[in-house]
Amino acid sequence: MRKAARILVAEDHPINRVVISRQLDRLGYRHTLAENGELAWQALAKGRYDLLISDCHMPVLDGYDLARRIRSHEAGQGGHLPIIALSASALPEQIKRCRDSGMDDFLAKPV
Repeated sequence: MRKAARILVAEDHPINRVVISRQLDRLGYRHTLAENGELAWQALAKGRYDLLISDCHMPVLDGYDLARRIRSHEAGQGGHLPIIALSASALPEQIKRCRDSGMDDFLAKPV
């Protein structure tokens, strides 16, 4: 059964993209993959998503700046896209940095 929620995944590592995509497929979620934050930003401009799962450290536009950009846009437009950070570091300061940038929650890799 396919779930109605649409998930955008911003992840630069190709193997992680495959693993996350397979997990979401098995759970029945429609999803789009983006290789960096800038491509994720472009995907958000083109379509509606219910959740963003974003790696923190990516080239071009990292997850922190992507979250800040989204929150800044929402401040002018309204709404709130849930953002879940994805990082290999689960240190308290890492989690705080994610929350300070506007992310709602945190998942430690590997997921």
